Amino acid sequence: MKFTKSIVAVSFYWAMLLSSSAFMFPSQVFASDVTAEEIKRIAEDGKEPYLRAIEFEYLKMFGNADIPETPVTEDRLINIEDLWNPKSDIYKKNLKRDPFYVLGHPFKVYTIQTEDFLNYYDSTDLTSITRATNKWFVPVYIHKKLRAMLTVGYMNDEWQVVGIQMGDFAEFERMDNKSIFVETTQSPANFIIIHSNNENKIYPLKYFEEYMELDKAQADSSGLYDIPYFMSILTDKVNSNEKILNRLK
Repeated sequence: MKFTKSIVAVSFYWAMLLSSSAFMFPSQVFASDVTAEEIKRIAEDGKEPYLRAIEFEYLKMFGNADIPETPVTEDRLINIEDLWNPKSDIYKKNLKRDPFYVLGHPFKVYTIQTEDFLNYYDSTDLTSITRATNKWFVPVYIHKKLRAMLTVGYMNDEWQVVGIQMGDFAEFERMDNKSIFVETTQSPANFIIIHSNNENKIYPLKYFEEYMELDKAQADSSGLYDIPYFMSILTDKVNSNEKILNRLK
């Protein structure tokens, strides 16, 4: 079972990486010239083609039973265009009051460069080696549940919506304005740095927790890990992956 879960984790990791790898390089310039409010506006302006692209995928993945708040009856769900047509009765009477989707608060995507992983020590301040990429994620609540992420990236000299991912993203609801989401390219181990009880701790996304084979007894009651323990395992993974890549060169 552990092997199967690891395969799932790695597959999920590569799907996320391939969908957004063009926007993963660090850029303090890009990170500093735009605010969360501006990203939210850009996402609102550019969201529709991407949300249309996941309409049927959402229904196929989660089904009718998962959206009890929807005013749309089962037989009308077949005509999904009604959800988007401002002239339809469903839109006029219900969805303007109880929308099909709502965008949440955007957050920057950070990464850690390979040399910083390889030179990491327990005394290193983890936040000091995180680097902002030229990418933001914008949560998408579908019928009040966090079911998708819009990606806003810097492309062709402007910020714009560049992609969307579907899934159960409820874990990201743990983030607050002090949290940092780190997406790694060296190893499938994406995680959130969460400020808890006056110190920073690590919350690994569940897919990657399995891949890293973390000792869950090391986590506190909230599922948070101390940074030295988590980074000792992650840096070992990165070192092993680098050795494999070097042998293949």
